[in-house]
Amino acid sequence: MPAVLLAAVLFIMASCRPDVPPREVVYSCAAYTVTSDSVITPRLRISASDLPVASDAGTGVMPEISFGGSALLTRLCGLGMSHLAAADTIDMLSTPANLCGLWLAGALISPSQSVGRLRAMLGADGLPQIESGGYEWPVAGGRGLWSVAALEAYCSGGDSIWLGEAMDVTDRMIALDLHVALRPDVGLLRGSVCVPDPAGQALYPRWADAVGRYESMALSVNAAAVGALQSQAAMHQISGRPADEALTQASAVASAVNDYLWMPHRSCYTQYIYGGAFPQQSPAIDNFGQALAMLFSIPTAEMAGALLAATPMTVGGPSPMVPSPVGTPPFNGSESWPTTQALWALAASRGGNPSAVAFTTAALIHDAAMGSDSGAASAALAVVALRVMAGITLAADAMEFHPVILPAFDGGMRVERLPYRDAMLTLDIRGSGSRIARFSIDGVETSDYRVSSSLSGPHTVEITLANNQLPIENIPTMPQAWLLPVPELDWTSPRSAKIVDPSPSMGYRVFINGVSGKEIQSPVVNIHRPDRFTSITVVAISDAREGYASKPHFFVPRGALTTLQAEEFAPGGTSLIKGPRLSRRFVETSATSRASLVLQLPEPAPSDVLIDVCYANGSGKAEEGAACAIRSLTVNGAPCGSLIMPGRGDGWWLSTGYSNMLHARLDAGTNIIEIAADGVAADVTALIDNVRIFRLRKFPTPHGKNRTDK
Repeated sequence: MPAVLLAAVLFIMASCRPDVPPREVVYSCAAYTVTSDSVITPRLRISASDLPVASDAGTGVMPEISFGGSALLTRLCGLGMSHLAAADTIDMLSTPANLCGLWLAGALISPSQSVGRLRAMLGADGLPQIESGGYEWPVAGGRGLWSVAALEAYCSGGDSIWLGEAMDVTDRMIALDLHVALRPDVGLLRGSVCVPDPAGQALYPRWADAVGRYESMALSVNAAAVGALQSQAAMHQISGRPADEALTQASAVASAVNDYLWMPHRSCYTQYIYGGAFPQQSPAIDNFGQALAMLFSIPTAEMAGALLAATPMTVGGPSPMVPSPVGTPPFNGSESWPTTQALWALAASRGGNPSAVAFTTAALIHDAAMGSDSGAASAALAVVALRVMAGITLAADAMEFHPVILPAFDGGMRVERLPYRDAMLTLDIRGSGSRIARFSIDGVETSDYRVSSSLSGPHTVEITLANNQLPIENIPTMPQAWLLPVPELDWTSPRSAKIVDPSPSMGYRVFINGVSGKEIQSPVVNIHRPDRFTSITVVAISDAREGYASKPHFFVPRGALTTLQAEEFAPGGTSLIKGPRLSRRFVETSATSRASLVLQLPEPAPSDVLIDVCYANGSGKAEEGAACAIRSLTVNGAPCGSLIMPGRGDGWWLSTGYSNMLHARLDAGTNIIEIAADGVAADVTALIDNVRIFRLRKFPTPHGKNRTDK
């Protein structure tokens, strides 16, 4: 680099002090500086002329975004709109990233096209088929985002037929999710973390199989569920139907998120609670989930403000996880996912944090300019332009505006050919700030800051901002942090274990039934003789860092476990296994074979228990939702929940595993335990080997609940 250019770069970076940032600078750090017309790194300078020109070939009429004072942002948003509108770039895959694209962008670009894509995501059962992290429902969660996108498509397009379809899908989906995934004693939905990156990430410790992922209760899954319930309530209200039940359930799930997933000492949410019957908080932060939580108003205003200020940021923006598992690959060379960046910018604008808006916008501009051929970052930047800078929000009967224009882009913003119901809008925004000084439609001033859904034909919306000062400070960044390795334990006896390959630089913390216990420095774990069923995990610690917990180890006192062999209560044998001796170990269950397996268990006194099932399922892979058998469990007629039995491999009928655990109450006397194929996935065959009943001294209360007014 020539000495003159290097000096100029260093001057710009040095001049970008948090207290007096130049107006043309969006954000500056040691790695790069983003101004209104360029992206500058120590090695190069990129301006609009260095970028390709967007092509609208094959995409039809689409909105056009331009900035009077930034040719760079105009060019990048054009590339982003082209990417969003192209039919072959947003495919039919039911991923969280695509659902967010339909929710935040598709509804504004082409409501009818969004409706078509949302319909294409419905499976044979008429419900959304979502894949996240390589898994499908019921192991994976987060399909509630479908309803959020479906409502947005209605609000933009006004198709009443679509509203009826979307409401029917949403009603059935939510009822099924609550039936299969809700853990009543916690109030959260189970299911593997909702992953926006289509490449997937290592979001669980290696020991967490499909059942372990399902048993986790993730922030992203439950935030999506709250969004779906809020959308369900809105659909019902528009249709003149009662919405109280949906609103009550949304509030209940949101409260449980704040009770169990909020980490007061870090002012952030944990990624999930995990570990089965006695869950503990993950040491990682999921920024995609945090952004969803803020957008669906789960945290209080105080909590959201603290979260935006306290969440650690990398140079590339809000990273997928903080800390990350070792070896986590970046998304297209970036430390952040474009979907997460766009959601974070929108959450920051609604939360009144212009510093976070500027930082995330600059990170997207940098990523889009450095790798605009991928399209993902420029598409996310176009979403930020429409949803943050223009501040577009869709209500049931209007398009509302809450613009946030950074000082660097005060040269004017214009959006042309923006479809809304039967109208075609042109937006003309002048000035900077977050307060509107003047709002007019076709020259007629109004104080409503909204466009009615009853308008038709072309209209021009003019917005003049008050140029109020936005308190923007540089967001401090830190290098990407990494989780410590997961300890592997060799249990030499039920109460004693050795840590395999311990590190002298790390200590270890022992968790008993999800509660943090003593710290040890030696590689030997000794547990005093418990008087009840106990779950033990070990976490590596070093300074302020932690890692995922080891695989839970169960200590089961004498008399605390009863195993009921299925063939003692129903005829054993199945044609799926060759050889009578092996076949007789199992009882085949499905809606077309044996729909119900009834077992009896005498009990001398009332007892709280955990119940799971040893099963075989050769219908397919664990990742495939269609291969997962689901059975309802009742004890003495009382429903206890759903047992999920994921596939263990195509044709693998001799491979056995354990279902999830469910809580139940046994009475004194003879207890009737029924496992029934009476609902969803009833036609998927499961072979039952045995049923385990673990007695508890008292009913377990999950730990990690925050006793706080927040």
